[in-house]
Amino acid sequence: MEGVGGLRAWRWLFILEGCFTILIAFIAAAVLPNYPSGQSHLFLIAHLIFSLTCTPDAKWLSEEERVYAIHRIADEAAGVVDGEDGESVWIGAVKALKDPKVYMLILMQFSLLTGMAYTYFFPSIVSTLGYNKITTLLLTAPPYALAFFTSLGNSIHSGRTNERCFHIAIPLTVSMLGNILCVTLTSTAGRYASMFLMTLGVYSAFNVTLSWVSSTIARPKAKRAAALAMVNSLANCTHLFTSYLYPNSQKPRYLTAGITLSLFCGLCAAVAIVLRFWLSWENKKLDRAEGFSGAGDEDEDHIRQKGFRYTI
Repeated sequence: MEGVGGLRAWRWLFILEGCFTILIAFIAAAVLPNYPSGQSHLFLIAHLIFSLTCTPDAKWLSEEERVYAIHRIADEAAGVVDGEDGESVWIGAVKALKDPKVYMLILMQFSLLTGMAYTYFFPSIVSTLGYNKITTLLLTAPPYALAFFTSLGNSIHSGRTNERCFHIAIPLTVSMLGNILCVTLTSTAGRYASMFLMTLGVYSAFNVTLSWVSSTIARPKAKRAAALAMVNSLANCTHLFTSYLYPNSQKPRYLTAGITLSLFCGLCAAVAIVLRFWLSWENKKLDRAEGFSGAGDEDEDHIRQKGFRYTI
Protein backbone atom coordinates (compact mmCIF):
# COMPACT_ATOMS: atom_id res chain seq x y z
CA MET A 1 0.00 0.00 0.00
CA GLU A 2 3.00 2.29 -0.36
CA GLY A 3 1.75 5.57 -1.83
CA VAL A 4 -1.96 4.68 -1.73
CA GLY A 5 -3.90 7.82 -0.90
CA GLY A 6 -0.61 9.68 -0.70
CA LEU A 7 0.38 7.82 2.48
CA ARG A 8 3.37 5.65 3.34
CA ALA A 9 2.77 1.94 3.91
CA TRP A 10 3.71 2.13 7.59
CA ARG A 11 1.04 4.81 8.12
CA TRP A 12 -1.56 2.50 6.57
CA LEU A 13 -0.49 -0.20 9.02
CA PHE A 14 -1.44 2.03 11.97
CA ILE A 15 -4.68 3.16 10.30
CA LEU A 16 -5.87 -0.39 9.56
CA GLU A 17 -4.92 -1.73 13.00
CA GLY A 18 -6.69 1.21 14.64
CA CYS A 19 -9.85 0.75 12.57
CA PHE A 20 -10.11 -2.96 13.38
CA THR A 21 -9.55 -2.25 17.06
CA ILE A 22 -12.29 0.39 17.16
CA LEU A 23 -14.69 -1.91 15.29
CA ILE A 24 -14.08 -4.77 17.71
CA ALA A 25 -14.50 -2.39 20.66
CA PHE A 26 -18.01 -1.45 19.49
CA ILE A 27 -18.90 -5.11 18.97
CA ALA A 28 -17.61 -5.99 22.44
CA ALA A 29 -19.58 -3.13 24.03
CA ALA A 30 -22.73 -4.42 22.38
CA VAL A 31 -22.20 -8.10 23.19
CA LEU A 32 -20.55 -8.19 26.62
CA PRO A 33 -22.85 -7.46 29.59
CA ASN A 34 -21.68 -5.42 32.59
CA TYR A 35 -22.72 -8.25 34.92
CA PRO A 36 -24.09 -11.79 34.40
CA SER A 37 -27.57 -10.38 35.01
CA GLY A 38 -26.98 -6.94 33.46
CA GLN A 39 -27.21 -5.24 30.11
CA SER A 40 -24.39 -4.15 27.89
CA HIS A 41 -23.46 -0.48 27.62
CA LEU A 42 -24.91 -0.02 24.13
CA PHE A 43 -28.15 -1.78 25.05
CA LEU A 44 -28.51 0.52 28.05
CA ILE A 45 -27.93 3.60 25.86
CA ALA A 46 -30.44 2.35 23.30
CA HIS A 47 -32.98 1.74 26.04
CA LEU A 48 -32.55 5.26 27.42
CA ILE A 49 -32.71 7.00 24.04
CA PHE A 50 -35.18 4.88 22.09
CA SER A 51 -37.09 3.16 24.95
CA LEU A 52 -36.20 -0.22 23.51
CA THR A 53 -37.01 -3.31 25.52
CA CYS A 54 -33.84 -5.37 25.97
CA THR A 55 -33.39 -8.62 27.82
CA PRO A 56 -31.18 -8.02 30.90
CA ASP A 57 -29.46 -11.39 30.62
CA ALA A 58 -26.29 -12.77 29.06
CA LYS A 59 -28.11 -14.76 26.40
CA TRP A 60 -25.46 -17.42 25.98
CA LEU A 61 -25.77 -18.51 29.64
CA SER A 62 -28.39 -20.92 30.88
CA GLU A 63 -30.36 -19.86 33.95
CA GLU A 64 -28.31 -22.22 36.12
CA GLU A 65 -25.03 -20.87 34.72
CA ARG A 66 -26.20 -17.29 35.25
CA VAL A 67 -27.12 -17.90 38.88
CA TYR A 68 -23.81 -19.66 39.46
CA ALA A 69 -21.85 -16.79 37.86
CA ILE A 70 -23.65 -14.24 40.05
CA HIS A 71 -22.96 -16.40 43.11
CA ARG A 72 -19.24 -16.71 42.33
CA ILE A 73 -18.82 -12.95 41.89
CA ALA A 74 -20.78 -12.22 45.08
CA ASP A 75 -18.84 -14.87 47.01
CA GLU A 76 -15.58 -13.06 46.27
CA ALA A 77 -17.03 -9.90 47.83
CA ALA A 78 -18.56 -11.34 51.02
CA GLY A 79 -22.02 -11.63 49.51
CA VAL A 80 -22.30 -8.27 47.75
CA VAL A 81 -23.84 -8.78 44.32
CA ASP A 82 -21.93 -6.95 41.61
CA GLY A 83 -23.83 -3.89 40.46
CA GLU A 84 -25.77 -3.45 43.71
CA ASP A 85 -23.32 -1.60 45.96
CA GLY A 86 -24.63 1.79 44.86
CA GLU A 87 -21.43 3.89 45.04
CA SER A 88 -21.09 6.88 42.71
CA VAL A 89 -18.15 7.21 40.33
CA TRP A 90 -16.70 10.18 42.23
CA ILE A 91 -16.90 8.49 45.63
CA GLY A 92 -15.23 5.43 44.15
CA ALA A 93 -12.45 7.58 42.66
CA VAL A 94 -11.79 9.26 46.02
CA LYS A 95 -11.64 5.89 47.75
CA ALA A 96 -9.19 4.61 45.14
CA LEU A 97 -6.95 7.64 45.63
CA LYS A 98 -6.88 7.01 49.39
CA ASP A 99 -6.03 3.31 49.13
CA PRO A 100 -2.25 2.68 49.23
CA LYS A 101 -2.74 -0.73 47.60
CA VAL A 102 -3.77 1.05 44.41
CA TYR A 103 -0.36 2.73 44.22
CA MET A 104 1.37 -0.61 44.73
CA LEU A 105 -0.60 -1.98 41.81
CA ILE A 106 0.28 1.06 39.70
CA LEU A 107 3.98 0.56 40.46
CA MET A 108 3.73 -3.11 39.57
CA GLN A 109 2.03 -2.41 36.24
CA PHE A 110 4.39 0.51 35.52
CA SER A 111 7.39 -1.79 36.05
CA LEU A 112 5.84 -4.50 33.90
CA LEU A 113 5.15 -2.16 30.99
CA THR A 114 8.69 -0.82 31.19
CA GLY A 115 9.88 -4.42 31.00
CA MET A 116 7.81 -4.77 27.82
CA ALA A 117 9.39 -1.75 26.12
CA TYR A 118 11.43 -3.99 23.81
CA THR A 119 8.24 -4.86 21.89
CA TYR A 120 8.34 -1.57 19.96
CA PHE A 121 11.90 -2.26 18.82
CA PHE A 122 11.86 -6.05 18.56
CA PRO A 123 12.58 -6.19 14.79
CA SER A 124 15.55 -3.85 15.40
CA ILE A 125 16.79 -6.11 18.19
CA VAL A 126 16.42 -9.24 16.04
CA SER A 127 18.15 -7.49 13.14
CA THR A 128 21.35 -7.36 15.23
CA LEU A 129 21.63 -11.12 14.63
CA GLY A 130 22.85 -10.21 11.14
CA TYR A 131 20.14 -11.56 8.82
CA ASN A 132 18.38 -9.78 5.95
CA LYS A 133 15.09 -7.94 6.43
CA ILE A 134 12.76 -10.78 5.40
CA THR A 135 14.54 -13.33 7.59
CA THR A 136 14.64 -10.86 10.45
CA LEU A 137 10.90 -10.27 10.28
CA LEU A 138 10.27 -14.03 10.12
CA LEU A 139 12.47 -14.54 13.19
CA THR A 140 10.37 -12.11 15.21
CA ALA A 141 7.35 -14.44 15.00
CA PRO A 142 8.44 -17.55 17.00
CA PRO A 143 9.13 -15.67 20.29
CA TYR A 144 5.67 -14.09 20.13
CA ALA A 145 4.09 -17.46 19.28
CA LEU A 146 5.69 -19.02 22.36
CA ALA A 147 4.62 -16.01 24.44
CA PHE A 148 1.03 -16.49 23.27
CA PHE A 149 0.83 -20.08 24.54
CA THR A 150 2.73 -19.44 27.78
CA SER A 151 0.48 -16.44 28.45
CA LEU A 152 -2.62 -18.60 28.06
CA GLY A 153 -1.15 -21.36 30.21
CA ASN A 154 -0.03 -18.98 32.96
CA SER A 155 -3.41 -17.23 33.06
CA ILE A 156 -5.38 -20.48 33.15
CA HIS A 157 -3.17 -21.94 35.89
CA SER A 158 -3.40 -18.72 37.91
CA GLY A 159 -7.18 -18.80 37.68
CA ARG A 160 -7.47 -22.46 38.67
CA THR A 161 -5.10 -22.15 41.62
CA ASN A 162 -6.43 -18.70 42.60
CA GLU A 163 -2.84 -17.48 42.99
CA ARG A 164 -1.41 -14.28 41.53
CA CYS A 165 1.97 -13.37 43.04
CA PHE A 166 4.17 -16.17 41.76
CA HIS A 167 2.39 -16.21 38.40
CA ILE A 168 3.79 -12.68 38.06
CA ALA A 169 7.12 -12.91 39.89
CA ILE A 170 8.38 -16.09 38.20
CA PRO A 171 7.69 -15.01 34.59
CA LEU A 172 9.21 -11.58 35.30
CA THR A 173 12.32 -13.27 36.65
CA VAL A 174 12.51 -15.20 33.37
CA SER A 175 12.26 -11.95 31.39
CA MET A 176 14.91 -10.34 33.58
CA LEU A 177 17.23 -13.26 32.84
CA GLY A 178 16.45 -12.96 29.12
CA ASN A 179 17.39 -9.27 29.05
CA ILE A 180 20.64 -9.96 30.91
CA LEU A 181 21.58 -12.76 28.51
CA CYS A 182 20.70 -10.64 25.48
CA VAL A 183 23.29 -8.00 26.41
CA THR A 184 25.97 -10.41 27.61
CA LEU A 185 25.94 -13.29 25.12
CA THR A 186 27.74 -12.94 21.80
CA SER A 187 26.65 -16.11 19.96
CA THR A 188 23.74 -15.86 17.53
CA ALA A 189 21.90 -18.89 18.94
CA GLY A 190 22.35 -17.72 22.52
CA ARG A 191 21.09 -14.20 21.83
CA TYR A 192 18.08 -15.49 19.87
CA ALA A 193 17.20 -17.89 22.69
CA SER A 194 17.40 -14.99 25.16
CA MET A 195 14.81 -13.12 23.07
CA PHE A 196 12.36 -15.96 23.70
CA LEU A 197 12.87 -15.51 27.43
CA MET A 198 12.42 -11.72 27.19
CA THR A 199 9.11 -12.16 25.43
CA LEU A 200 7.41 -15.04 27.22
CA GLY A 201 7.96 -13.69 30.73
CA VAL A 202 6.35 -10.26 30.49
CA TYR A 203 3.51 -11.44 28.25
CA SER A 204 2.70 -14.29 30.64
CA ALA A 205 2.49 -11.90 33.59
CA PHE A 206 0.55 -9.11 31.88
CA ASN A 207 -2.93 -10.66 32.09
CA VAL A 208 -2.41 -11.74 35.69
CA THR A 209 -1.46 -8.26 36.89
CA LEU A 210 -4.71 -6.73 35.65
CA SER A 211 -6.78 -9.55 37.16
CA TRP A 212 -5.01 -8.95 40.47
CA VAL A 213 -6.17 -5.33 40.39
CA SER A 214 -9.79 -6.48 40.09
CA SER A 215 -9.53 -9.02 42.91
CA THR A 216 -7.59 -6.68 45.22
CA ILE A 217 -9.91 -3.69 44.73
CA ALA A 218 -13.06 -5.77 44.59
CA ARG A 219 -15.71 -3.43 46.00
CA PRO A 220 -17.36 -1.03 45.60
CA LYS A 221 -17.46 -1.38 41.83
CA ALA A 222 -16.88 2.37 41.32
CA LYS A 223 -13.64 2.16 43.31
CA ARG A 224 -12.54 -0.87 41.31
CA ALA A 225 -13.29 0.94 38.05
CA ALA A 226 -11.31 3.98 39.22
CA ALA A 227 -8.42 1.77 40.32
CA LEU A 228 -8.31 0.02 36.94
CA ALA A 229 -8.36 3.40 35.18
CA MET A 230 -5.53 4.71 37.37
CA VAL A 231 -3.43 1.60 36.85
CA ASN A 232 -3.89 1.65 33.07
CA SER A 233 -3.42 5.39 32.56
CA LEU A 234 -0.54 6.06 34.96
CA ALA A 235 1.32 2.85 34.15
CA ASN A 236 1.20 3.66 30.44
CA CYS A 237 3.26 6.78 31.12
CA THR A 238 6.25 4.51 30.50
CA HIS A 239 5.94 5.44 26.80
CA LEU A 240 7.28 8.88 27.68
CA PHE A 241 10.78 7.51 28.22
CA THR A 242 10.98 3.94 26.92
CA SER A 243 10.97 5.13 23.31
CA TYR A 244 14.50 6.48 23.89
CA LEU A 245 16.02 3.25 25.21
CA TYR A 246 17.09 1.79 21.86
CA PRO A 247 19.25 4.33 19.97
CA ASN A 248 21.09 3.06 16.90
CA SER A 249 24.36 4.11 18.52
CA GLN A 250 24.07 1.22 21.01
CA LYS A 251 23.70 -1.59 18.47
CA PRO A 252 23.99 -4.55 18.68
CA ARG A 253 23.78 -4.98 22.48
CA TYR A 254 21.52 -2.05 23.46
CA LEU A 255 23.16 -2.06 26.87
CA THR A 256 21.11 0.77 28.39
CA ALA A 257 17.84 -0.88 27.40
CA GLY A 258 18.94 -4.29 28.64
CA ILE A 259 19.94 -2.95 32.05
CA THR A 260 16.79 -0.80 32.37
CA LEU A 261 14.38 -3.57 31.39
CA SER A 262 16.14 -6.07 33.66
CA LEU A 263 15.86 -3.74 36.65
CA PHE A 264 12.18 -3.03 36.08
CA CYS A 265 11.36 -6.71 35.56
CA GLY A 266 13.05 -7.40 38.88
CA LEU A 267 11.20 -4.49 40.49
CA CYS A 268 7.85 -5.80 39.28
CA ALA A 269 8.59 -9.25 40.71
CA ALA A 270 9.68 -7.70 44.02
CA VAL A 271 6.54 -5.53 44.25
CA ALA A 272 4.37 -8.60 43.60
CA ILE A 273 6.05 -10.46 46.46
CA VAL A 274 5.70 -7.48 48.83
CA LEU A 275 2.04 -7.12 47.88
CA ARG A 276 1.49 -10.82 48.55
CA PHE A 277 2.84 -10.46 52.11
CA TRP A 278 0.77 -7.32 52.64
CA LEU A 279 -2.49 -8.93 51.47
CA SER A 280 -1.74 -12.09 53.44
CA TRP A 281 -1.35 -9.92 56.55
CA GLU A 282 -4.65 -8.20 55.75
CA ASN A 283 -6.33 -11.60 55.40
CA LYS A 284 -5.07 -12.64 58.84
CA LYS A 285 -6.53 -9.46 60.32
CA LEU A 286 -9.87 -10.28 58.69
CA ASP A 287 -9.66 -13.82 60.08
CA ARG A 288 -9.14 -12.51 63.60
CA ALA A 289 -11.95 -9.99 63.22
CA GLU A 290 -14.35 -12.74 62.16
CA GLY A 291 -13.16 -15.22 64.78
CA PHE A 292 -11.24 -17.55 62.47
CA SER A 293 -7.95 -18.42 64.15
CA GLY A 294 -6.94 -21.47 62.14
CA ALA A 295 -7.77 -23.80 59.29
CA GLY A 296 -9.77 -26.10 61.58
CA ASP A 297 -12.27 -23.41 62.53
CA GLU A 298 -14.32 -23.86 59.39
CA ASP A 299 -14.54 -27.62 59.93
CA GLU A 300 -15.63 -27.24 63.55
CA ASP A 301 -18.20 -24.58 62.75
CA HIS A 302 -19.11 -25.11 59.12
CA ILE A 303 -22.15 -22.87 59.36
CA ARG A 304 -20.03 -19.75 59.58
CA GLN A 305 -18.97 -18.29 56.25
CA LYS A 306 -15.87 -16.25 55.70
CA GLY A 307 -16.27 -12.78 54.30
CA PHE A 308 -14.10 -11.16 51.64
CA ARG A 309 -10.49 -12.29 51.46
CA TYR A 310 -7.73 -10.93 49.23
CA THR A 311 -6.36 -13.12 46.47
CA ILE A 312 -2.63 -13.55 46.90
